[in-house]
Amino acid sequence: MRYRRVLTLVRLISAIALLGGTLAPRAAHAIAPPHSVYWRVVGHVSENDREFHFVVTFGAIVVPGAGSSRAVYLAGYAITGDDPHAFVHEERLDRPGLGDSSLRATPLDLHVDDWGLHPATHTDSLRLVVEGARGAIDLTLRGRPQLLPLFSDRDRSRELPATGTLRIDGTRHAVRGFATIECIDGGENDLPGADWSSFDIALDDGRSITIVARRDGADRTRSVSGAMQTRDGQPQPLLPSAIDVSEWGRCAWTSPTTGAQYPTVWDLSLAGAHIGLVVQATVREQEIVPSIGGPAFWEGAADVIDQTTDAHIGWAIVTMRGIGSHPLPCGG
Repeated sequence: MRYRRVLTLVRLISAIALLGGTLAPRAAHAIAPPHSVYWRVVGHVSENDREFHFVVTFGAIVVPGAGSSRAVYLAGYAITGDDPHAFVHEERLDRPGLGDSSLRATPLDLHVDDWGLHPATHTDSLRLVVEGARGAIDLTLRGRPQLLPLFSDRDRSRELPATGTLRIDGTRHAVRGFATIECIDGGENDLPGADWSSFDIALDDGRSITIVARRDGADRTRSVSGAMQTRDGQPQPLLPSAIDVSEWGRCAWTSPTTGAQYPTVWDLSLAGAHIGLVVQATVREQEIVPSIGGPAFWEGAADVIDQTTDAHIGWAIVTMRGIGSHPLPCGG
């Protein structure tokens, strides 16, 4: 996810103005959304006995102007494989005159330059196309992506069958699996100093769980939002009091690049639903230092393990903003 980049992008807008430019001519005619919005495609695919997880983000950052607002578009992807070294990520920013970007919800059509999620030639299908230097994604998502509200700032589709190819550092894989589509209101997540962790969890039994835990400047949990989706995609809100997420500080990873410290194992319990999970990063080294500017963050795949049986029961995409700046307690 690229939520932490707002202030950096504002500075980029200022730099663009100094160069005498405006938004890309083809993108400038698009009506800016009333506030920042992000779309994410999160998926789990496999080739024979190899597994891959990915997250692709398309975002529109709204910058207030004199009498109007303008949107700067950004995109990014991260692919994690079951090989400890299989983690690639890249970002893209729409710059004046170089791209044609828009995020259209009806019909769903997202693109930042030539990266996009578009209606496919097949009926009720979408094609996800991302072509970077180190990685690429070309998948067809089958089915109509009806988004249902999870909680106040997030809508999510049910799982959609996905087939196509992934490329990681020159090796192409023919894959199949599932993906979901999310729409996230930037709002509170974009506020300066807003630190949070999010967990997108897919269980092998067809259910999914989404948790967002926000923190204050003293590293205290300020609010928790969560929802579970049934096998048919219907959302069931979770009471904040029923959600307990704790980090294993002794399993933290310190980035040799930035010095930031990130948790890589979490206990997650849902009271009433009788669910107790251990979420463990598939690859510890999933820090992203944006090439387009902005602070580093951690985003990538994790395995989901039953606390009682130690059985592997699913997978997750975890995103941490601002977490690496806090010392971690030695728990877990």
